[in-house]
Amino acid sequence: MRKAVLGAIGAAATIIMGGAAHAEPAIWKASDADSEIWLFGSVHLLNEDSVWRTDILETALSEADLFYYEVPLDAEAQAEIQALVQQRGLNGEGETLNGYLTDEQAALLEEIAPSVGLTAAQMQPMKPWLANLTLGVMAIQKAGYNPQSGVEMKLIAETPDARERFLETPEEQIMILSGGSDEVQAGALQATLEQLRDDPDLFDRMVAAWENGDAEALDTLMVDSMKDVDPAIYEALIVRRNAAWVEDIKALMEGDEDALVTVGAGHLVGEGGVPALLQAEGYTVERVQ
Repeated sequence: MRKAVLGAIGAAATIIMGGAAHAEPAIWKASDADSEIWLFGSVHLLNEDSVWRTDILETALSEADLFYYEVPLDAEAQAEIQALVQQRGLNGEGETLNGYLTDEQAALLEEIAPSVGLTAAQMQPMKPWLANLTLGVMAIQKAGYNPQSGVEMKLIAETPDARERFLETPEEQIMILSGGSDEVQAGALQATLEQLRDDPDLFDRMVAAWENGDAEALDTLMVDSMKDVDPAIYEALIVRRNAAWVEDIKALMEGDEDALVTVGAGHLVGEGGVPALLQAEGYTVERVQ
């Protein structure tokens, strides 16, 4: 079980969604006098039958000199992620997941974990952040979505290694996911459990919004809901990362190379999304799909 859980985390260490067929997800283009940066909102797990490549995306792929992704996904990176998960996500001797939870939260875990094929007992070795992420991944995979069919997995497979760049290291991403107090992480776990109980179709609605390029709906379903769970988690997972990526893109703009930047769709929507932040910096930004 532990090996299976670690494998799932390695495949989906970020904000997670599923996928559907015939998608036309949102794409933006930011530019200055001599650079064009395409911004493509991705999903990390997709249905195997999903069709999301469009003429506009193919144009971006053909014109880009460099290809930016959130984090590497090769075998070396997967091994590093698994080692980091063991270091930061598993409890020490004598510690249990329930030790971080209230009685109400522990009872909810007991009730909901079987719906994704786990038991509360199997999750006891995990810290709350890892239990939270594991539940999300397992629920999406049970619904038929596959990390091997995700946008990044498909694009990285055909990107020349010499032209690949990454916005975060595996260690940085695990540090982000595992950050926050125990209380905050337990609260996030509770929110996921309640969502799986009360709104099990949420991921499908996210997919529909992504498929239709509905940035407003994605902002509501993903970003606003994260704010509602806990502002500290929103700050860590969205705000600080978006700001750091904007600085990376600004540095890229100083050159004259064109690039395709592919990151989770939730990072590109709303007033705090990367396109809006770049526009506020004075760059020309247009929605092209």
